[in-house]
Amino acid sequence: LDECDAWPPEDRSRGGCDLVEMARAGNLTGIVGQLQAKAHLREALLRASKDGTVEEVDTAVAQGASISATNAAGYSALHCAASRQDPGGYQSVRRLVETHGANVNALDRQQQTPLFLAARDGSKESVVYLLNAKSDPCLSDD
Repeated sequence: LDECDAWPPEDRSRGGCDLVEMARAGNLTGIVGQLQAKAHLREALLRASKDGTVEEVDTAVAQGASISATNAAGYSALHCAASRQDPGGYQSVRRLVETHGANVNALDRQQQTPLFLAARDGSKESVVYLLNAKSDPCLSDD
């Protein structure tokens, strides 16, 4: 970071950034550990959204998983939940939006919204819910 003058501006209003502080201190082990922990939380949230319960979703978020985290395809937790065809999918969609503030208009790498996936995969309850939650039906892939 020093060689490239790539240090982010100091902003102590948010309490600083642990990763930046670790980089400044040369704490590579700490950086790797923190990134692995974040990856583990992201995977737990995406897995719970894909085929777990709302309680598992809540637990992952409570442990620090980012609601906007995505997988390699760009699927957020809401994308994963919306593509489910079981009642747990609809319940997870509601919880992710109402309790955790998931973005109903999030786009994956193919420019598809959770609404598009719910419609494609036949999750009628999720489609109705997402439309009522102001998901824009014009955002998705034509």
